[in-house]
Amino acid sequence: MRILIVEDRPLARERLKYLLSQHPDVEVIGECEDTASAWLLIMDGDIDGLFLDIDIETEGNRAGLDLALRIHNLRDIKQPWIVITTGFDEWALEAHKVRPFGYLVKPLRDAETVSYTHLTLPTNREV
Repeated sequence: MRILIVEDRPLARERLKYLLSQHPDVEVIGECEDTASAWLLIMDGDIDGLFLDIDIETEGNRAGLDLALRIHNLRDIKQPWIVITTGFDEWALEAHKVRPFGYLVKPLRDAETVSYTHLTLPTNREV
């Protein structure tokens, strides 16, 4: 699985990358600290899924959610699946409008995060 991490905090990004590296079928193909960089990689169409932070400090407290909505509306390329990551559980209801594969509240716990990679993650989400 080819995964993109979208997270503005370097320590959180490194932690998530480490947790995902525990699964042999996961390849982290990119790390972005903002949604504009992530969008460019997503539009290349070579990503199976992404772990997406909702609150990108430099862009606003729901920038990741706005990116998820753009992804949800894609029609010309394969939609990657999304696991939402956030420190704020109040976004849960709105985040579910984009049909995420998962929703993790920070701080990320080893067992919970790795369990997502041990599930059969979708590799080809229907658009």
